[in-house]
Amino acid sequence: MNNTLKALLAVGTMALAISSAGAQVTVASVSNRAGDVTNYYAYKQNGGNGSFFTSLDAGVTNNTVPVSFTFNIPVPQFTNTIARAAIFFGITNNGGCTVTGGKTTQSLNGGTINVLVSPDDPLYGNSGTISHHGNEIIFSATFTSSGLSQDTTAGNPNPTFGFKDPTDNVVFTSPYFNSTSPRTGTFSFPSGGSLVCAGTGGAGLNSIVLGGNGSFAASAAASGVPEPGVVTMLLGTGVAASMVLMRRRKRN
Repeated sequence: MNNTLKALLAVGTMALAISSAGAQVTVASVSNRAGDVTNYYAYKQNGGNGSFFTSLDAGVTNNTVPVSFTFNIPVPQFTNTIARAAIFFGITNNGGCTVTGGKTTQSLNGGTINVLVSPDDPLYGNSGTISHHGNEIIFSATFTSSGLSQDTTAGNPNPTFGFKDPTDNVVFTSPYFNSTSPRTGTFSFPSGGSLVCAGTGGAGLNSIVLGGNGSFAASAAASGVPEPGVVTMLLGTGVAASMVLMRRRKRN
């Protein structure tokens, strides 16, 4: 391998390393709709076999609940907030409720979160002025484990729900962007009270209904149909330039 090719391959390798080491960015977020003060996230105690899910009726039934949804990275198909989206998930217990050093934790199993565009969204619904995406799943997050927790010793003691790589093997799926690991999902619930263990021996949390917002972050994300990135272009240009140089040498 000639020195020119070695140098250009080194540049491409270094750029790849820099790109993969980037910090996480928020790729999408959810919140209650404007004027909607209902608590939609419920934990239902059931003799230690509780579950955490989205709810329209104070934690009795699992439902698709209304939210606003925003892509926080450029997605040409959705340049505005989706004012009328819907979110659905339901996750069961994975062990009992614990309290350690002021932190209350309920471990949960893995699952899938789906976000859909509501048919009545004024821009993107079935009668929208931009496009027709009613009931289309536009974002999903899958994970192998998760948890509810609250740290009363922290500066922001709101109950939270979350999952993250590498522990929870998180994957984001969307027709509109690709993301790379590590990935994280976090919900904060300032409305609805505090987490309280129902008892000892793995009884689980007391039933509770919470309200708040969430975000999804990834180390890197590309909107739209994936195109050759800077790293690929550097590497490809380097190889092409080296081949030209090698041909010139052969001719000489």
